[in-house]
Amino acid sequence: MQDRVLKVLWIDTDAAEREALLSQLSGQKDFPLDIIHAPDIPSSLNALNNGNFDVILLDISLPGVSSSAGFEEIRNRAPMIPVIFLVGPDREAELKQILLKGAQDYLLKDRLDSGTLLRSLRYAAEWRRSALEMIRKNSELEAIFSVLPDLYFRINLEGVILDYKAKRVSDLYVPPDFFLGKRAEEILPADVARKFQEALQRIRGTKEPSAIEYWLPDSGKEK
Repeated sequence: MQDRVLKVLWIDTDAAEREALLSQLSGQKDFPLDIIHAPDIPSSLNALNNGNFDVILLDISLPGVSSSAGFEEIRNRAPMIPVIFLVGPDREAELKQILLKGAQDYLLKDRLDSGTLLRSLRYAAEWRRSALEMIRKNSELEAIFSVLPDLYFRINLEGVILDYKAKRVSDLYVPPDFFLGKRAEEILPADVARKFQEALQRIRGTKEPSAIEYWLPDSGKEK
């Protein structure tokens, strides 16, 4: 049972088809929906300005605008809201282009029923929730890294350096292009590389963090 109501912006001009599906959806209680209708792209953009939607249903056959142009206008206005295209049998040739442009999903109108629509809405809503959560966590990490006085390196269990964070590139022992994608032993002095290898072996064996202390030469000094 989902407690929060899913807010859907439905953009189409086929009132009979839409009302038939809405009639079927009205009987289900497990997935509460708040569906707002817009008959064209300008109306949908206005709705997006005035409401916080979770999913957009977009008919590929809107008059007066190509599917690509309409989709791009909506994505520019609401890039984090997944768009599901409603596609008629005469427009299936456009599906590949639509998906390449970033549409979340498509539904064939001649095979559409309330169950299929609900499943697609669920998947799209979960995708949006996960994407927003990832953005939130990344923002938190960026905030943490911005106040850390030290360097941060992300290294996999094989010792390959995948990423780094540094307030100043001048703090790095060597330039990023030299170490990214390489193993620690390829770029560090032998005694320091050995400490990294031993720490990685401990991590692989215990699944616990491991600390090491080391010094690197810098302009004739060690730090």
